Parts: sequence; C-alpha cells; structure tokens
Amino acid sequence: MKTISKLKIVNLIYGIIILTVFISMLIYGLSKPLQFSDCKIEVGLDKMSCHDIMWIFYGYSKGFPVILGAFEVLRAILTLFNRTRIFGCFLLSAMLINIIIQDYIYEIHALGTAIYYQVLIIGILMF
Repeated sequence: MKTISKLKIVNLIYGIIILTVFISMLIYGLSKPLQFSDCKIEVGLDKMSCHDIMWIFYGYSKGFPVILGAFEVLRAILTLFNRTRIFGCFLLSAMLINIIIQDYIYEIHALGTAIYYQVLIIGILMF
C-alpha cells in the first residue's frame, strides 16, 4: 500500500489554490465588459444607492471595463507560471485591495469574495 507524503499533499493544495485563483480571475476578467454593460442613470443620484453609483461609474465607458478585464486576465495568467507567479500575485493583491476598499466603502455585497481571493493569494505567497 502506497502512502502519500505530506509534501505531495501540500503541493496538491498549492496547485489547487493556484488553479482556483487563475480560473476565478480569468472568468472575472473575461466577464468584466458584460458585467458593466448598459449602466444608465434612470433616477436622480439622490435616490441611488452607493452600489448603483459605482456600477454606473464603471459602466459609463465601454473601454474602461474592457481594460480592467484585460489586466485581470493578464494577472491571472502571470500567477499560472512559476517564473511570474510572485509578480502576478503582487499585481492581483494590488487590484484586490482596491476592490476590497471599494466594496467596503460602496457597500458592494462581493466584499467577502474579494477577501477570500486575497487570502488565497497570501497563501500562494507563503509557499
């Protein structure tokens, strides 16, 4: 009977974390242009929530979400390879810290998700 070494288990967990971050950031990046499409001001700003105002800001321009998404995809790809993983993690951390701050200030419900991915990136960096 073969036994699995502790090192193999740790490497498996490390790989799963890397793939989780890569796939999630890739999906978020590719969907960014769709996420902020057709954001129009339908009522006065005084009647809008912080969430609505932020969504309109990001969706006002077609190019801005495309650029954000492209950078998110690039950062995800950088985390996939050993030679660029640390750099990609630092770039993703900068982006996620920005998202965490915005989610907190503008009362976006995805705050927990952004914190979760930041914790995963810290885990990658700890390896």
